[in-house]
This record gives sequence, C-alpha cells and structure tokens, in this order.
Amino acid sequence: MQVNKWCIVSVLLTVTGCKSVEELIGDSNIYYDDAVYLSPLPEQGSIDTGYPQVYSQEDLEQNRNAIPDFDTLVLEPMEVNRSETALFPQWMNFELDKSNPLIGYGSDFFQTVHAVEPSIYDADTLEFVWGPYDNDYTQLEGDQLVLYIRYSETNNFAYQYAVLLLDSNNVSSLTPVIWGGSNPDPDNARFANGVLVIDFTAAEQFTETYYQESTGTHGRFSVLYSFTESEDIDAGLTLVASKFRNYVSPSNEVPFSGTNIHGDIFRDENVINFARFTGESDVHTHDGCSFDCADSELESWSFDMVYRGSGQGRGEAKINGGDAVAPYGSGDSYITKEECWNDDFKREYLQVTQGGDSILNVLESYGESHSCSFLSTSISQLSLPNEEDIQGPGGSVLASLLEGGLGDRHSLQTQLE
Repeated sequence: MQVNKWCIVSVLLTVTGCKSVEELIGDSNIYYDDAVYLSPLPEQGSIDTGYPQVYSQEDLEQNRNAIPDFDTLVLEPMEVNRSETALFPQWMNFELDKSNPLIGYGSDFFQTVHAVEPSIYDADTLEFVWGPYDNDYTQLEGDQLVLYIRYSETNNFAYQYAVLLLDSNNVSSLTPVIWGGSNPDPDNARFANGVLVIDFTAAEQFTETYYQESTGTHGRFSVLYSFTESEDIDAGLTLVASKFRNYVSPSNEVPFSGTNIHGDIFRDENVINFARFTGESDVHTHDGCSFDCADSELESWSFDMVYRGSGQGRGEAKINGGDAVAPYGSGDSYITKEECWNDDFKREYLQVTQGGDSILNVLESYGESHSCSFLSTSISQLSLPNEEDIQGPGGSVLASLLEGGLGDRHSLQTQLE
C-alpha cells in the first residue's frame, strides 16, 4: 500500500485523494492536508501556524455530548436474591446480566473523548478524531483504536460517531466495530435520542485476519434510546430498547436473539418503572425451573414488568415452544404466568396457566389478583410504550446494520448516506 494515497478522511470512513500531503502525524500512517488541523488548539483565538481558528471549545463540547451517558441507558437490577419468593424480579436481573455489560461495552474508552483533546480535526467534514491508541481491551500486539465524531445536518442524526479497530497504524485495516448516531439536547444532556450498534462479528473477523486468533464472541447488539420531558408539567418518559442478534460469547455458546425494552414514566415525584423483554432460551421445565434452565429445550418467551423503585410490582409472561408444549397438548399450547409482589419481594399473587386448543388449565395458583399491593389489574391495560414508539428515523438504519453488520469503512458510510 502506498501511504501517500491516504488522507485523514480515510480514518473517517470516506476515501478521497489528499490535496497536499505535508506531514506524518507521530508514528502513525495518517496524513493531513490543508483542511486538517492538529490539536491541541487554543480555546479562543487563532493558532500560531497561520491557520484560522477552526473550532471553538463550544463546538468540541457539543460533539462530545453526542456520546450518551451510558449510566442512563442501563437498567439497574432489583435488589433481590433467589431466597426471595418473587419470580419476575429475579428473571429480570438474570436477563440484565446479559444486556447491561454490553450497553457499557467500551464506555471507558468513550470517556477518553471527555478526558483529552482530539488528535485531529477536519474542517471540511466537521469531524473530530481521537487516536490511534493502544487497545487495552486485548493482549494483542499492535491492536489499536480510533474514534471519530462527525456533525451532519443531512442525516437522521445530527451527530454520528464510531470506534474502529486498527492494526499497527495500517490504515487499510481500519474496521468499524461500534457506530452510533444521536440528537442530543444542547440545553440538557439528560434528554436526547439516538442509537448504538456493536458488531462483535466484525471484531472477531478483524482479530482472525490480522492476529490469527479468535475472540469467541460474535453477533450484534444495539441500543435505541429516547429521553423526553413535558414542557408544561414536571413529567417525562425514558425509553431504551436493546436488541441481541445471534449473540454468542464464551459464556453463552448458544446463539441468542431477543429484545429488551425498559424505561420509566415520571410525573412530579411519582416514578413508575417498566420492562418488556423477549427472547429464546430455556425458561421452563416440568421440574419447576423458571429461568436459566439446563434441559436444552428452548422456549420463545416474552414478559412485562411494572414496578416502583421501592420494589413492589407486577409481572406477566407468555412462553411458547419447548417444554411449554409437551406434555400439555399440541403445538398450540403455551404457558402464562402472572405474579405480583410487595416491597420485600414477597409474592402476593401467582397464577400459572396452560392455554391452547381452546383449553385453559391452571397449573399453579397462589393468592388473589385483587390483593396485590401494586397494580391489581393486567399490565396489558396500561398501554406501555413499545419499540415502535422510539423507532423514529433511525429504525430502518438500525435494522440494516443489525442484519448486515457495519461492514468496512467504505460500506458503512454508504449505508448511512
């Protein structure tokens, strides 16, 4: 590869010819031209090299705010253990053990954006670049990370950002593994909407290609989020949807696909939390196991939960396939579970039924629904927000990236145009 064919926009997923290659940046094979400026730059005024002022500190901070606060995307587990009687809080915590670590995947590296000045700025494309940095997430020699943030008024999102893997300063090896788009509120960092996609398959292929090793993790994971509040009253809605697509890891060797939706609805000091999870895994056996089972019979399932921060709440689930069918009846059989619990996670009500073939059998029952201390009616009557409520303009982009992956640095940009 002839290094002088590449300019900084190569790092930013767009390939053009450099107008004048003038200087090698450090020991990296990344060059800059007349439109590219090195940092750090002063917060105000022009720099001594004769270049005009290219960005203000305000511009930089607005770009930094494009990356979400990952703590706001994570659903905190409920403070319950398996010695408690309530099933749904434990089931939710089990599922959160899968999604929460992925939502925060690479968040330490993202903090670099706030801790250090950008390495490069492209005034033509309004792009900030950080790196290359050594990839401390692996033990591979020469493995590096590059991050960019781009402002664009023409796309679904005001800002786009990505993390790319790089092998030993070899620009041709740049591989996007994380991409995000966001519309942050300039007046309130808490309220925004956006998407985030992690392509573990791309990272696996990069590692195999350049290091002949395997990460043992592949598949894709995405997060779609929206934070809104009312202009008239003290009320608002938090909504986060995360998706697994054929996700496999060393601790989870069976491919998993599913959707987790969670959030809260608040008004004044009243906050109601909700969660809607779907997936395919072993969550039901005839010997009483309710999740994290191990008889290899997979069931398709979905469950809803509504609860207060104090703990009390209600959960409802429907389970199809696997042990939810035999020996209860034909392939139309399914299992439903309804439960409510108090602040101490003690069960107040439980009903497990088997339906299908116009038959409804009660398999297990405890207490009465009207005795629930919180929400004695069905969750289905609440019309909780669902994934379609936060699809927005990014929905089709997200579906495409989940299905086909981020691709290389050229095809990713093509998909986003």
